[in-house]
Amino acid sequence: MKKNVDLSKVPVPHGLEEKVAERARQYVEGTVINGLTVKQFSETYGISTSTIYNEHHLKNGLFNRYVHQLTKEVVDGDDISDHLYIAEKIKNEAMKPNANKQDYEMYLKAWGFMFDIMKVQKEKELGFSTGEEKDTRTVDEKKAVLLSRLKG
Repeated sequence: MKKNVDLSKVPVPHGLEEKVAERARQYVEGTVINGLTVKQFSETYGISTSTIYNEHHLKNGLFNRYVHQLTKEVVDGDDISDHLYIAEKIKNEAMKPNANKQDYEMYLKAWGFMFDIMKVQKEKELGFSTGEEKDTRTVDEKKAVLLSRLKG
């Protein structure tokens, strides 16, 4: 695991407030780099667990996506192979006929990165921007393109 990573260089998703983005960086630093549990993280950073579990944080898709991006910056190849080994065990448990809701949730959490990868691949197939390249057109140029599409 890379410990000397500048998490502030990872671009913040559009629509995520700066205060929430800072908490995401703290969350990754505390839980991924320092190995704290959510309860320990809350105590260390002075943030209540109810705040972490609210709709602005762990129940927010944008927050989770940003946490995944930050985590990708921190982990290295060995960490990924360890994660995949454990995730495969979780997957096997979730695929059993007697699996319960907790097994499914654990599977979805462990394999969440796969959904990100599939989404990016599908966006590329459909020709959507990956967010890396900037659109330099003016508003009027964009408006003209949209109007031309409507006219056929």
